[in-house]
Amino acid sequence: MHRRTPPARHDVEAGLRKEARPRGRRRRLKEFALVLASAGAVYAVSSATAPPAPPAPQRPLAKVFAFHRDEEFLLGDWLRWHCMVFGCGNVIVVDHASTNTKVLALLDAYAKRGVTVETFSGAFGEKAEALSRAMRERAHEAKLLVPLDVDEFVVLETSAGFVADPQRIQRAFAAAADSTEPRKFKFASRVAACPAPPANSATFIERRPAVVRAFSPPTQTAMAKTFFRGGPDFVGTDQGNHFGRVRRDNASSQDAMIDNRNFDRFFARTPLTLLHFSMPDFDTWHAKVFKRATAYGFSMKTQCGGVRRGQRYCRSYKTLRGGGAPRAVARTEYADVCGAIAAQQRETGGARQRLQGDLGGLADVLLRAPR
Repeated sequence: MHRRTPPARHDVEAGLRKEARPRGRRRRLKEFALVLASAGAVYAVSSATAPPAPPAPQRPLAKVFAFHRDEEFLLGDWLRWHCMVFGCGNVIVVDHASTNTKVLALLDAYAKRGVTVETFSGAFGEKAEALSRAMRERAHEAKLLVPLDVDEFVVLETSAGFVADPQRIQRAFAAAADSTEPRKFKFASRVAACPAPPANSATFIERRPAVVRAFSPPTQTAMAKTFFRGGPDFVGTDQGNHFGRVRRDNASSQDAMIDNRNFDRFFARTPLTLLHFSMPDFDTWHAKVFKRATAYGFSMKTQCGGVRRGQRYCRSYKTLRGGGAPRAVARTEYADVCGAIAAQQRETGGARQRLQGDLGGLADVLLRAPR
C-alpha cells in the first residue's frame, strides 16, 4: 500500500489562496454595495434639506455710455433720466478731464449711486476710441451697448406720440436684444429747437431742456444714432455714434454706411427715439461749435457745402471766424440757427409736438429735479 504523499506546503497555500479569492471578492462587493447605499441615503437627505442652488446671474439688458466734458447744463438731467431707464449700475461716463467744480461734484454724487466714471485725458478727437474702449471692456457684460451724448435722451415713440415710461422703454430694448437680428440698431431722432425765452431771468426753469419750442419730425436715416449688440462681435463706435462697426461689416467703408440706399444692409429700425437737445442755451452751444469743429477737422478754409458730417457746426464755426468774432455776432448766429430749426419744424408739422406735457414722465423728471 502506498501512502498518499501530502502536498507540498507551497501547493497547499496556493490552493487556499485560490479558494479564498472568490470569497474575498464577494465580501468586498457586498461592502461596496453597502457604502453606495449609505452614500445615496445621505445624499437624498441632504438634497431634501439643502436650499436650492442660486440661479446663474443674468447679463444686464443694456449698458449706456456717454463721453463729455464740463457739460454742466445737461449732465444732471441726463444722469437722472438714464439711471431711471437703465439703472445707475449700467451707466458709464467717460469724463474728458472736466474741471468744472459743479460737474465734478455731480459725477462724484452719481458715482456713489453706482455710476461708473472713467477719466480720459487725451484729445477730443480721440473720443471715438476712448468710448469704444470702454464699450469693448464691457461688451460681454450686457446684451446691448448704447453710446449716447449727454444732450440725447432716450424715449419710446408710438403713433400717439412720445412715451417716457422707463418700463416700456426697457421692453423696446429687450425686443431688440431677444431678436436674432445680426445688424446694428438705429434710433430715430428728433432735434429740439432752442429753449423758450425765460419769462423771468431770475429763474432757471425756462432754461431747462424740458421746455423747448418744438421738436423736429422723427427721422431714421443712416446719420441717426446707433446702438449695438453686446458680445465679441462689437468692434467700436465712431466720433458721433452714427455708424460704428461690428465684425460682420468691419470691412465696409464708412461712406457705404452713410449712403441711405444701404440702410437696410447695415441697420435695423427700432421704435426708440433720441430727443436731441443740440441747442440747449447760448453758452453751451457756443462752446460746442468749437469742440465739434476740432473733432471734425474744420478750418476757415473748409468748404462747408461739401461737408457730410457736422455741416451746421461748420457754417457756425466760419460765421464766428474760428472764435475771433465778437460776442454779439455769436448771439446773432445762435438766434439764426434757432430760428432756422424752428421754421423747419413749423413747415413740417413738428411744432405741434411740444415737449412739455407730451413727454409726461421725462418732462416731470427734468423740470422738478434740483439743478
